[in-house]
Amino acid sequence: MTSGAWDGKPFPLKPWIVALLLFVTWMGARRLNAEGFWYDEWWALYNAGASDFGPPLSPIDIWKRVAAEDPWQIPGYFWVLSAWGNTVGWTEYAGRALSLLAGVLAVVVVYRLGWAISSQRWVAFGAAVAFGGSAWFIYYLHEMRVYTLYALLAALLLLLYRHIMNRKNPPGFPLYAALVLTAAALLYCHYFAVILVAAVGLWHVARLLRRRPDRRWWTMLACLVLAGLMLLPWLSNAFTAIRMAQRAQRVTFEGAEVLTVAGNMVYAFSSTSVALFALLAIFSLGHRAARGVWLLTITVLAGSLAAYQLFHIGDIRYAIGLLPLLALIAGLGFQALAARRVPLPVLAGIWIAGALLADDDFRLNGLFNLPPQPIREMAAVLAPHVGEGDVIINHLGSDMIRVLHIYSMQRYLGSTPARLEMVDMRSLPSVQAYARRVREAVGDAQRLWVIYAPRWPSSEWSLFVYLLNEQNLFPCATLADDDEMRVLAFGRVENPASAARFGDMIEAQLIGAPRKLGGVFQVWLGFEINRNIPPDTYSVTLDMVDDRGAPRGQHNYDLPAPGRGCYLAEIPIEDLPPGRYRLEMAVYDERTDDQLAVIGFDGKPEKRVPLALVTR
Repeated sequence: MTSGAWDGKPFPLKPWIVALLLFVTWMGARRLNAEGFWYDEWWALYNAGASDFGPPLSPIDIWKRVAAEDPWQIPGYFWVLSAWGNTVGWTEYAGRALSLLAGVLAVVVVYRLGWAISSQRWVAFGAAVAFGGSAWFIYYLHEMRVYTLYALLAALLLLLYRHIMNRKNPPGFPLYAALVLTAAALLYCHYFAVILVAAVGLWHVARLLRRRPDRRWWTMLACLVLAGLMLLPWLSNAFTAIRMAQRAQRVTFEGAEVLTVAGNMVYAFSSTSVALFALLAIFSLGHRAARGVWLLTITVLAGSLAAYQLFHIGDIRYAIGLLPLLALIAGLGFQALAARRVPLPVLAGIWIAGALLADDDFRLNGLFNLPPQPIREMAAVLAPHVGEGDVIINHLGSDMIRVLHIYSMQRYLGSTPARLEMVDMRSLPSVQAYARRVREAVGDAQRLWVIYAPRWPSSEWSLFVYLLNEQNLFPCATLADDDEMRVLAFGRVENPASAARFGDMIEAQLIGAPRKLGGVFQVWLGFEINRNIPPDTYSVTLDMVDDRGAPRGQHNYDLPAPGRGCYLAEIPIEDLPPGRYRLEMAVYDERTDDQLAVIGFDGKPEKRVPLALVTR
């Protein structure tokens, strides 16, 4: 790769291109396993026939599954994902690596496209920087979805068209075949790809304004038509998807509101650096290649906005095929500024810095996707503590859509023996309906787990806890509580048929039967504590003793606050020698270190209250 120049000084491109590719790889690879699969990724796994859903699917089986169950999609990506997953595996990291690979290849193709339209390597490099350093593009490097493959094929189609129509020597059959296959693959990736292919077709017809058609022109037209005809077998499913989109009316556009979508595209492409992209776009207008790039960009943008308004959708990711064209505009602007002695590395550095600063922008990421709850991480914390008869409630924040979290919850918590429930206010018409839903979700559960993502706050959280308390469910343990997730345990503390009494002011009861879970023995204890007891005065001791009465393990904790309360105790037993053990309970006055007198569950005085027999 030779060097370009600005200000008469050589510009060594090769190391900069390598650095850019390494940057793009790093931006994607570091987040391939950062979170669990979410709703759309679950569907990608299902449509591709991942191993979790049974034996591998043939391409025809994938076609039938998508047509019957998910006509919103087109099967092209799932064919590729199926081959990929059946080769490298179906973990989060492995499945998403396909998007990263397609993304890195897309950067290379955009670089080559920039060179093809300008014969200037700094235009090519600027386009590659704008493309690879766009937050819109970077986000999908670590999502197991079609969008980086979509962008790759869009750039490749533009490159092949340019190469075939502008080369001096007549193109051979392999080039025409490559264009047909690329256009057909693009059409089978996403419905919105039709807009880009149609725009290229219109551009091709418009060439007749400058010259008469020749054999190459007719052959190219035949190739584009042939690629379009290859989509005909899917046409009936496309009409189904169109009807579904119009019925759903996910977004209602009024007046010029559709232009907000266009603004969001620029905002996302520029990684929030709208002023910088505007500067590059203005300076790009002076380049001889600008007219063609701008006309094609405006055509694709107008077609996309018309589709958004017609089908009542507003997700900018559907128009990711615009990225190569926007990148070319930026690349032309990079060259124009470089020609005015603005160092290209400085411009590239500013653009890349914008991408880095925008990487964790919660609002920006919301344009690409509704960020998912950390269900996988919640499950990793919670699953070892869940047993038969438990209920897990996922309490959704006020802006969260219930259906988008069902499959993630089933995937990561479905293997537990608990009953899974979701509670939200968004899908319910009133506080009364919300309260009924909470009671329905809880049912008669004695042991309840609640997961909640505070990043999506719920104005009903206090009401939710109140409704649990109203059903005699009180906090027993906190497994996690930070900005990302809460994982809480609640136990039902009622007036039991039998309770152990310590002194004359403390009663304790078992909430469900004690149980062995993995390497621990779990006990849920409910308390009724006289409100006159001073806080931080008494402590509870649980002893694991062998047949000879010798202590083999102990668990100590402070007595809960006065009133009704709950405590979840987990005692490690995996290091105990094989045998039979008794779990016993006592309460001590911390002021004197004296053990309180106790009446057992059977109403008889006890030295210690026996809670359970444990076999190891």
